[in-house]
Amino acid sequence: MTTLVFVHGFTCDGSDWAAQLSFFGRQCPVLALDLPGHGNTPADKRWTLEALVKKCARRPASRGPGSGA
Repeated sequence: MTTLVFVHGFTCDGSDWAAQLSFFGRQCPVLALDLPGHGNTPADKRWTLEALVKKCARRPASRGPGSGA
């Protein structure tokens, strides 16, 4: 089954998707990312857009309904 991935905007974090995770998590696997420097994810000292895309594309170590990464 396809996993539904939520990516937050500037100054937000994965917890902003709580209602969506609860709703869609009953129907399919869901994942809410914390981008570097947001939520529980430490900031990278140096970053590029390419590196950020690669991090987001990597398969998370753990996931499941209602989980954040």
